[in-house]
Amino acid sequence: MFGKGRHRGLAETIGVALISRYNTPPMDERDFFDENESLKPANLSCLFCHQSETYEIRWLVRTKKKALRGQTDERDRARFAKARSYMLRRDDFVQCKNPRCRKRFEISGVQSVVFL
Repeated sequence: MFGKGRHRGLAETIGVALISRYNTPPMDERDFFDENESLKPANLSCLFCHQSETYEIRWLVRTKKKALRGQTDERDRARFAKARSYMLRRDDFVQCKNPRCRKRFEISGVQSVVFL
């Protein structure tokens, strides 16, 4: 009964309409940004020995391109207009710098995504 016969579901009808309206697949998010890696210092304290120290944390910096390249449709231009530059934290754990501790602890108190 479901999926057979002459009546189609609403999702199928909408999906067919979207495919026929936009013949090209949407652009990937990486096409909107330039990517660089950078190191930023952060003052963190170890969860085990409670010693505070400055650690270098790796970040992936995605800066918005000045303009789109290639053929784009209105859907891609709208997504590009809303896009903002941001940074993603690459490291989730750091190793304690105290020679007596040296345990790995999770980075807390530092955001994982920062908009520029």
